[in-house]
Amino acid sequence: MGEEQPGEGRVGAEEESSPGGERIPDRFYRALSAVDRRRCLWYLLEQSDASDVRELATVLAGWEASDTGSMSTESDYDAVLLELHHRHLPVLDDAGIIEYDADNGAVTLEDFDDSARYQLADLVAPGDARDG
Repeated sequence: MGEEQPGEGRVGAEEESSPGGERIPDRFYRALSAVDRRRCLWYLLEQSDASDVRELATVLAGWEASDTGSMSTESDYDAVLLELHHRHLPVLDDAGIIEYDADNGAVTLEDFDDSARYQLADLVAPGDARDG
């Protein structure tokens, strides 16, 4: 008997059912695993218009500075911008949660129905937003 590879021989190893019965890909859960990606989504959910990667970098650098009680520097902003462009936004785009145009920096939340938006907001809300 050969060794079973991860995900082989198990029903639903790649996906899990949501309460509505549709399949939720693992990449969706992986996309929500990073704090910066959840913060991006929280910000995008609160905005009515599309955003831009530079705007997101400014917000995230400020949020991080607030968490640490420090001032955000230009190098902090540059590091966040680099992470967003090369790591976080492509993961969210691949998961089908946002649309990211790397050429012009446009970031748009996918069009979700109200119920899905509410559930997504609940998943990514900062701790204090969930409490009250």
